[in-house]
Amino acid sequence: MVKLKTRKGYLHQAKKRWGRESAWITGEGKYALLAHCRILTVTLHETKESAEKSKRFIDKFACGGLCYRAHEIIEL
Repeated sequence: MVKLKTRKGYLHQAKKRWGRESAWITGEGKYALLAHCRILTVTLHETKESAEKSKRFIDKFACGGLCYRAHEIIEL
C-alpha cells in the first residue's frame, strides 16, 4: 500500500530538507518556492500555478533588500 503525502507531510518534508539552512518555511502544498537570496526562505504552495505567480512577483519586485533574483520552484 502506498502512503499518500498530506499537506502536513509536505511541510515536514520541507523542514527536513531545508530547515537548518532556511530562515523560515511557510505555507502548505507540494510546490516549494525557494528564494536563495541572502538567506534561504521557502514558501509552500498547493498548486504549481500559485507558486509560479508568487515567483513572478518576487522576480519582478524582489524578495528582500539584497535580492539577486535567485528564485526557483521545486516539486516535493
